[in-house]
Amino acid sequence: MRQVIILTKNVLFEEELQKRLQRLDFEVFCSSCSDHWLEERWELTIFNHFQAVILSETFCDQEVRAMLSRLEKQSVRIFRVVEKKPNEKRAEAWRRQGIDGWIEKSDCLDHLRETLVTTPSQRLTERLPEGEVETVAVNDSVRRWQLENALATFSKTEKLVFKYLVEGQAQKRVVTREELCHKVWHSEETPSTTSQLSTIIGKLRTKLSKHGIPGSTILTLWGKGYRFSATFYDQWLTLAQPNYGVIIRTQSVAQSL
Repeated sequence: MRQVIILTKNVLFEEELQKRLQRLDFEVFCSSCSDHWLEERWELTIFNHFQAVILSETFCDQEVRAMLSRLEKQSVRIFRVVEKKPNEKRAEAWRRQGIDGWIEKSDCLDHLRETLVTTPSQRLTERLPEGEVETVAVNDSVRRWQLENALATFSKTEKLVFKYLVEGQAQKRVVTREELCHKVWHSEETPSTTSQLSTIIGKLRTKLSKHGIPGSTILTLWGKGYRFSATFYDQWLTLAQPNYGVIIRTQSVAQSL
């Protein structure tokens, strides 16, 4: 479950946004205790449990800046609700202050989902000393968010293939192309199904990478089949496996690409 928190002055004012987010399968929390978050004596570790913070339009710019000064070191993406999209100058100023993106009140569900799922965060990217590889400073909550967002973009066939790769990895074995063709298409391995399978594996890798999952994820063992890399599978077991039954459901009928 993807978890977001809305900070507002009036919880009742956010009912419509809450309902829309819940329709998109987000677990939504709403707090009107924004004054408490601004006090130094209050710990902000609660935000480690969320993948996104949404700042309500009930806050003025000065109040938003005050909250951003407290939230800037938290490994969570920050969005602001607006009546209409800001112009380039204002958008750039907001980014410098620490806002990663904005949600327009008129956004359709598709646009709302894509905004929350795919918007990157400049704040969460850190550059190491010169000569070292760039890395992303994320906590487990953010990494879980990235995994679950990637899974949410999988087609039904991609979910099936991913599911069988998970099952094979749990049994500590390579999943063969022949096995995947039988399970996904109820067919023998043919040039057509092999080509489709290669395309699906490529799409899975691309979607995982697009959503911030670093390094190799799905390995091809020529002449044998496919398996996850040890690093990716460890992340999967730790972060996403507990929600696996909710995110990926068994498909009774094979689906085309």
